[in-house]
Amino acid sequence: MDTFQTYNMLASIPEFLVWSVGGAICLYWSSRKPKTAVLIGLAMLLAGFRRAAVLFAPEISMSLEAFPLSAEQRMLTLYLMFSLPNAAAWGALLFAVVRELRHREEVQSPHRP
Repeated sequence: MDTFQTYNMLASIPEFLVWSVGGAICLYWSSRKPKTAVLIGLAMLLAGFRRAAVLFAPEISMSLEAFPLSAEQRMLTLYLMFSLPNAAAWGALLFAVVRELRHREEVQSPHRP
């Protein structure tokens, strides 16, 4: 592990703390709202995958050299590996929030036309 990875891991401590709170929320909601808990857990898992990809970016970029790609294609592949899990994680969180808001709205006014 090089200096970049060590400092990146230390800088990720606040993010890991937020994930711990998310894990507690998942456990708390797992009996009351299992679908919401699964969506939050999925978002945390995808965010963890992204963080692991960032931490091991030097190793990933070296393994991409085995493929016949140009430097631009390698960089695009590397950035997509960071971006796609992040986008999916935010999508799962937003879907969970919208789902909960919609459920609350239906419970408050069940006789809507």
